[in-house]
Amino acid sequence: MNLLSWNCQGVGNPLTVHNLKGLNAAHSPHFVFLMETKNKSQLVKKILNRCGFSDMVVVDPQGLAGGLAFAWNSDCTVSIVKMAGFFIHAKIYDANIEMKWNLIMVYISCVDDAMSEQFNFLCNYCNQMQDLLLIGDFNSFLRIDEKRGGNRQLDSKVFVFHGLSLIDLGFKGPTMTWNNHRNGAANIQERLDRGLASSQWLFHFPNAVIHHLCDIGSDYCPILLHLHPSIKKARRQFRFDSRWLGNAEVEHIISKA
Repeated sequence: MNLLSWNCQGVGNPLTVHNLKGLNAAHSPHFVFLMETKNKSQLVKKILNRCGFSDMVVVDPQGLAGGLAFAWNSDCTVSIVKMAGFFIHAKIYDANIEMKWNLIMVYISCVDDAMSEQFNFLCNYCNQMQDLLLIGDFNSFLRIDEKRGGNRQLDSKVFVFHGLSLIDLGFKGPTMTWNNHRNGAANIQERLDRGLASSQWLFHFPNAVIHHLCDIGSDYCPILLHLHPSIKKARRQFRFDSRWLGNAEVEHIISKA
């Protein structure tokens, strides 16, 4: 079971649609969370239908900014708890472990006052919740080494997470999830997208892993969460044992090969 989270910066662009369909074909996500769709629900739903999703909820943008969409496969059991301009809260039933857990998907504002207000809400909303995964674009980072280029001074972006009693899931792949794609000294990169989980959730999903995918059609990398990653056993390396030489039974087996 996996979840694709992507700040697509406008889902109406033909290239974005093409890339979204490619991500869906390559990774077959059970859940897709899109941020900054920047289009009304009718168009967003049509695009997600073309990607093979029939079940979804959409939060319309405010003017030309924002907009959220959450879609899931028809074989997934999902109930929507609450939606707002910057988050969607869903309850997911996982048949592998026979339990329900909380999924909160967020797109936090980059405006300081709005960011502070939204994080304060999340702290009050989430911290009493068990079996919780919080995922999305936080427009913030945990440490200053999650930023390259630009202003290196500590600012509000570093400290906003401190009220959330959740654990960062880490990642595999490229370090940063956002890149302004400017050249030389003007280039800035930050890790803005991540997954955070409660200790209870991690107890049930100890092998969960997030992959940072390549940024395509957006300044943001999509991130892909695998809840139950398959563990491939390494093949045993064949080694020849000189003690087999002269063994009549071994010579007989070889002669029949």
